[in-house]
Amino acid sequence: MRRWVAGPGNPLAGDDAFGPAVIERLRAAPPPDAELVSPHTDLLGITEDFARFDHVVVVDAVLGHGTPGEVRVLEEVEFRDWPADSPDAHWVSALASIRVFRSLHPSAATRFSLVALATDGVRIGRAIDPAAVARGAQAVREVLGALRGSERDDEREREHEQDRQKVRDASVPDERNQR
Repeated sequence: MRRWVAGPGNPLAGDDAFGPAVIERLRAAPPPDAELVSPHTDLLGITEDFARFDHVVVVDAVLGHGTPGEVRVLEEVEFRDWPADSPDAHWVSALASIRVFRSLHPSAATRFSLVALATDGVRIGRAIDPAAVARGAQAVREVLGALRGSERDDEREREHEQDRQKVRDASVPDERNQR
């Protein structure tokens, strides 16, 4: 499974530095099987790249969706119905970028997760809270780890199904021997 963790944001703008700061922290000990990218404030510019991955985790600050400082993990089904004009810290939000991707690639199987830092605004010169960055990095690791766990479960289920099929095949009499 190809995974991509994208952390958009402006490192000079307080909570908007959440995405790049989490990516930087993850680079110190990269999660296995995941590519890390910090597109600065241009998530829309990398939207086409989403199609190359099975799972995209977007790490971003969001306005108006939670208590400021709270880090939440949301799956696409939880945020896709947010209003199109949902406030965001970027000119083009992560939500808008994912909607553009879905309209361009309606049959794409790419899964999206959002590791979101709730904020009440971004301010140039204000530092990002290191504790929030640590919580964000841990949330990314948990999302990726849970997926690896579910992949192992899926693989075990496929192996069990193959074993069950072998048993079924062995119990069906060979038609050549029946003649």
